[in-house]
Amino acid sequence: MTQFSQTPEMPTNEVNTLKQEISTLQQRVAQLERELAHLRKSESNQNPASEYQDTDKKSENQLVETELPEKTNLLQLILNSMSDGVVVTDTNGKFLIFNSAAAQMYGSGATDTQPEEWSQHYGLFLPDQITPFPTAEIPLVRSLKGEIFDNVEVFSRHQQAPEGIWTNISGRPIKDDNGEIKGGVIVCRNVTERKQVEEQLRQREDFLQTIYATVQLGIFVVDVTETDEFRIVAFNPLIEQMIGLTTEQIQGKTLVEAFGEVASIGFEQNYRRCIKAKTSISYEESVHFGQEIQWFLTTLSPLKNAQGKIYRIIGTNLEITDRKHAEKELLETKKLYQQILDSMPDFVLCKGAESRIIYANKAFRDYYGMTLDQLQAIIDAPFNNPDYTQQYIKDDAYVFNTGETLIIEEKITRYDGAVHTFSTIKNAIFDTEGSVTQTVGISRDITDRKQADAALKQKTHQLEQALIELQQTQLQMIQSEKMSSLGQMVAGVAHEINNPVNFIHGNLSHIEEYTQDLLRLLNLYQQNYPEPSLEIQKEIEEIDLEFLTGDITKVLQSMLIGTKRIREIVLSLRNFSRLDESEVKNVNLHEGIDSTITILHNRMKATSERSKIQLIKNYGNLPLVECYAGQLNQVFMNIISNAIDAIDHKNSNCHDQQVVDNPNWITISTEMTSQNQIKIIIADNGMGIPESLKHRIFDPFYTTKSVGKGTGLGLSISYQIITEKHNGLLECFSTEGKGTQFIIQIPTKIR
Repeated sequence: MTQFSQTPEMPTNEVNTLKQEISTLQQRVAQLERELAHLRKSESNQNPASEYQDTDKKSENQLVETELPEKTNLLQLILNSMSDGVVVTDTNGKFLIFNSAAAQMYGSGATDTQPEEWSQHYGLFLPDQITPFPTAEIPLVRSLKGEIFDNVEVFSRHQQAPEGIWTNISGRPIKDDNGEIKGGVIVCRNVTERKQVEEQLRQREDFLQTIYATVQLGIFVVDVTETDEFRIVAFNPLIEQMIGLTTEQIQGKTLVEAFGEVASIGFEQNYRRCIKAKTSISYEESVHFGQEIQWFLTTLSPLKNAQGKIYRIIGTNLEITDRKHAEKELLETKKLYQQILDSMPDFVLCKGAESRIIYANKAFRDYYGMTLDQLQAIIDAPFNNPDYTQQYIKDDAYVFNTGETLIIEEKITRYDGAVHTFSTIKNAIFDTEGSVTQTVGISRDITDRKQADAALKQKTHQLEQALIELQQTQLQMIQSEKMSSLGQMVAGVAHEINNPVNFIHGNLSHIEEYTQDLLRLLNLYQQNYPEPSLEIQKEIEEIDLEFLTGDITKVLQSMLIGTKRIREIVLSLRNFSRLDESEVKNVNLHEGIDSTITILHNRMKATSERSKIQLIKNYGNLPLVECYAGQLNQVFMNIISNAIDAIDHKNSNCHDQQVVDNPNWITISTEMTSQNQIKIIIADNGMGIPESLKHRIFDPFYTTKSVGKGTGLGLSISYQIITEKHNGLLECFSTEGKGTQFIIQIPTKIR
């Protein structure tokens, strides 16, 4: 395993120079201290001094005051500019120097703490990062003891560096000229980054060593000598297990010495191929181990020195014996599947990217008249219709891009020009990562079936048309019979009601005249005989004669109005009873619409469930229209009835306030759109018709109403009456939740 070199020896030249400066300054300071002490002693004894001595001492004092601060400031500047930490103490452990680099490393500068407090105060730990540094082993304490040492590693953790800092420390004692220890100095270097790199490299080495020892991949190293010989350097445990030899047994041996002349020939040829290629090469090889043959996928990678010469080859062996056996079995299975596919009458076609053919079975090859080699890598045969080919490409791209199954019918041109129709199922083929690599299509010739289907569809269409005509005839017969009966009934009812009503209505005028005469006579009696007998007075009071004479006139007026209303209804019934008339007549459409409204008037009144439906008529100036009057009245009845039903449905789902805010209404508009075209618009603000149902509203027997409320025939019959009987147009426009509008357009003459 690779070993890292140790940190370079300390202190550096800069530190040595610094130590010399410190020593010189200390000596000078000691000398000045002695001279100052002597001076103070002389002054205290008041010993007169000569003028010369005073002058000499004055010079020395000036020297102390000027030179010492300058030297001290210079020293401090030098120390604070250094990246290494420098700490100096005297023999008592008092800090004399603690530069800024050291303060940054240990969280604070010089303090009054004692040596036994340093570990706790500066956060000093042994390399295990847990155990506090024993006082006796602290580098600065060791230097005070006179020890000289280098490369002592200390771990420091404090508030400014919670993750910790690694420092490498060298220490020396400070001695005077007599060799007496005056203090200690340490120089500290921050090696945190180096320690982190060392730890990463150590972990990487452990990781690589673990892989080397445990990976299920043979790894071997071979040196290339200056004489171009190959000598074995090492095998990992897996190869040692395979060959039954250890690295120690064959390390340094040549290929011939290790494996013999015969086996080494193949190895050497491959090694020389790698050297010639000057890059990694891979190949499969078989190796005999006793009676067994094992297959390996071998990769050789050359290593080059600074001059670009290959000096070593790193090789790996991946055993692929099982894979080779599987490949053999797969080849046999492939042959079997190919025989099965070639025996199928359906086409089987595999395609890759860009819709290029990879495989085609015999049925397809015979249909195209081409071999598999001719088909492979092409998109399609040149004789096929280009439009067909473009559709194949689109379908293949869809399956390739989405991975979804596609079931389609497609046309394919045979080599002789015949075009057949095929039912094709296209599927995607996925790799182990879920990506589509190929598409496979299975196609069955359905030409005969399509021809039979076409004949069947034609026959079915004919039967459907016949059925529709039969249904319409049946509907017309039912409707004709229904309307005939209804017309007769309505006409009969109208006639039976009309006779007594006319009798009553005709006699009401006489009754009114007689009543007025009697009232005048009564008035004359009251004027001429103001004091009737007691019996007459009693009778007047009992019958409330005053009220009776006033109310009888009102009753007669009400009866007259009622009989007029009945006569109007009878007239509407008689008008509506034209339903049974089959002749084309010139009629006033407004009369027919009004008759219908009269019959439906009661349904438009306010009920407990909804408010009144307001009827808005916008009649234009229309000429007499040639039409089947009774049948048109039926159309008006169906559409207006449906409008009322739609409004009732809407009101059942609304709150009272919503109904008040959005009153119910039906509008009927008529206009002349051209010289011979009449337009009738009937609109409501009911529930409207869903978009998905609009196309079915004119279908026979189709209804959106609940069971028992609609037969599904009204609009279907109305559509036939307008379009077939009157050569007109009936359209529906509706918005769900807002309302519906029916537009009827008919010519003024249909003959």
